[in-house]
Amino acid sequence: MAGSFECSVCGKQFGQKSNCERHKQIHTGEKTRICDVCGKAFSQKSHLDGHRRTHTGERPFVCDTCGSSFSVKGNLETHVRIHSGETPFQCHKCYKTFGHPWSLAEHLKNHSDEKPFKCQKCDYSKKWKSDLAKHSFTHTNIIGPFSFQCPFCHLSYKRKRTLNQHLFTHVEQPRVSCGICARDFLSQKDLVRHKCKPSQCDWCGKAFVKRSRLNSHLSKHTGEKPHRCVVCSRGFRRIRRLRRHLLGVSLVNDRN
Repeated sequence: MAGSFECSVCGKQFGQKSNCERHKQIHTGEKTRICDVCGKAFSQKSHLDGHRRTHTGERPFVCDTCGSSFSVKGNLETHVRIHSGETPFQCHKCYKTFGHPWSLAEHLKNHSDEKPFKCQKCDYSKKWKSDLAKHSFTHTNIIGPFSFQCPFCHLSYKRKRTLNQHLFTHVEQPRVSCGICARDFLSQKDLVRHKCKPSQCDWCGKAFVKRSRLNSHLSKHTGEKPHRCVVCSRGFRRIRRLRRHLLGVSLVNDRN
């Protein structure tokens, strides 16, 4: 193609050299565009423009179906799939399709033998962080007894739904995943009963079932660190990291 400029990293082609040079910053990590409000840096002007709207509150991209508005056009395009049912992201293993890339990423773990989440107290390991969190209760003295007893271990639960989720820690079987929030269910019937009304990130389009998790996620984009140590004023995005920090401060003070 005459007058074409090709990225030496990924092979993408551009009609103008300046556009190609700007694109290369994605690969180099160079961030020359600075937000004049908070100082956060970006490699692409479009990313900076979208970020600035988190300060101004501007949401120019509106869904024609439900009226939801977004600060980034790509997030609107992702949101529209909730209404259209479009599932363009396909698993190359089983050909199941999903409406969002993060849902596909979660699903692909079903095809992997990797179990990155390991218990610090025993040799137990799982593909899913949620399974490890449930397993951790086996190392506590909180046994119950409650009405719904696990047939594999000593744990019991007040609710059958909680027991069903716990069974994931014992049974390796294909999961039925929600195409919107990627939550797993033991059966198609459980999935049908699931009413997913996700809160969606205006910046990257990722959806969260709980609003509190969305709020925590947003700080990744804004750089905000709302949880501050009362001793040294250091800021943290997540309150659990502040608690861990405070424990360290307490131990140092005790030694002194």
